[in-house]
Amino acid sequence: PTVSNRLDLASSVMRRTLRPLRHSGAASAARHFAGVPGAQALPAHAVRIEDGHWRLTVLPLLHGRLEGAGGSGAEVAAAIRAAAPRQVLVELCAERYGKVLMTAVMGLPPRPPPRLDLLGNVHGGLLGHEFTPVLQAAREVGAAVVPVDRPSAAIRSRIGQILWHPRLLQGLLRYGRHSLLQRSTAMPKDGQALCRELEESCSAAHRVLVEERSTCMAQQIRTAAVPRAEVFVICGAPNFASLVVALQRPPREGGADELARLARRFVPVWPLYVLGYVVVPGALAAYVLGSVWESFIAPALDFEQAGDPAAGALPVPRRA
Repeated sequence: PTVSNRLDLASSVMRRTLRPLRHSGAASAARHFAGVPGAQALPAHAVRIEDGHWRLTVLPLLHGRLEGAGGSGAEVAAAIRAAAPRQVLVELCAERYGKVLMTAVMGLPPRPPPRLDLLGNVHGGLLGHEFTPVLQAAREVGAAVVPVDRPSAAIRSRIGQILWHPRLLQGLLRYGRHSLLQRSTAMPKDGQALCRELEESCSAAHRVLVEERSTCMAQQIRTAAVPRAEVFVICGAPNFASLVVALQRPPREGGADELARLARRFVPVWPLYVLGYVVVPGALAAYVLGSVWESFIAPALDFEQAGDPAAGALPVPRRA
């Protein structure tokens, strides 16, 4: 199936999952999260996945949203304090988790990524400082925090490998501009719209940042989640629907092999970019300029110098 078909499937699953909350009011929501401590404090966009083996509550987190309602770090932190889950599985890799944990432990203010870090600033990219309130709340209730995302080095190298054409990179930059404009107004329900915008702007980046990561995180969650314990899963809003669909599907055979393939760091391709876009064009330009100089400019200068009597006259020797 195409990416659009998968997005439609995700939308259908999300509508079926959230139908009790949307159509039946608070009573139906209470039945949907029956047995979950602090269920009244859970946001309306939370999704419950329970199959007798896992008891998961999936919550979306918007990029750059620290305070307020609607997918902010503070909202997720309040839900963790109310429910006191046993585990909190987060869309972080071990490296980013260490950085965010250091910030939370030392009490430093969360620092956003540099502006030049495109993947660290757009929805669906690499979350980081948004998790500082989440980790603080998990430490307060004694919940184990487990990072389940692909390594950031693997994601960046995969992006660098797949965005081989300037047109694809231009599409990712166009989505980055759209994401930054939506940062202050986006809500969790806009996650699918952001995901669709990423797919339309740069389908290759969508495949890496959403599809592959959802598959990888679903496998990691099934491996790390404690059976029949309350587990919270916190992920980015654009990956939310895709991750819910991946968790609701039965595990596939060979999932561990696929996880190993997706988590490895790919061969860097920036030397090829330098060779193809800098060295080869530079060498061709130098060759063309040298040929033009030798064939046209240098002969013209020699001709002008030969036609100048003053420049070409030789000194006449004096007679004794």
